[in-house]
Amino acid sequence: MIVSDASTLILLAKADLLNAVLERFPISITDIVARECTVKQELYDAKIIKNFIEQRRITVENIKMKAEERMLARAFRMGSGEASSVLLAKATGSPLATDDGQALKACKLLGIAHLTAIHFLLDLNRTGEVARELALAKLKVLEQIGRYDPEIIRDAIKRIT
Repeated sequence: MIVSDASTLILLAKADLLNAVLERFPISITDIVARECTVKQELYDAKIIKNFIEQRRITVENIKMKAEERMLARAFRMGSGEASSVLLAKATGSPLATDDGQALKACKLLGIAHLTAIHFLLDLNRTGEVARELALAKLKVLEQIGRYDPEIIRDAIKRIT
């Protein structure tokens, strides 16, 4: 199982990669993240994520660690969705899918394995599920909608086969 926060789910949905990722990996999110991802129901990504939740392809976990969540959110200056996701990943021993800079810092300090939308894309390309030209096009989408350092994009281009 992989725990995800809103940032990575939204990026994967907008890049039309979420279905392929869900074919390979079970994903769980907190109830807070589910609300964050679907609050603007008219958005394309919100519709996709809501559909996968309704189909139970994305599992929603109710998290009850409010005091610990608030403390973590303050310590790392992140929102409650990211904090609840970090806590769920830590509690379950699962990696966290996040593209949020503060959540990535928390993962590093807390020893939680982590991955980003680009990691998923590279894995789908490596396994042959996404061919080179399509992977490059999807990377361009992620570059436009994500907040990636240009060096990360250059490295990803080198890795796409």
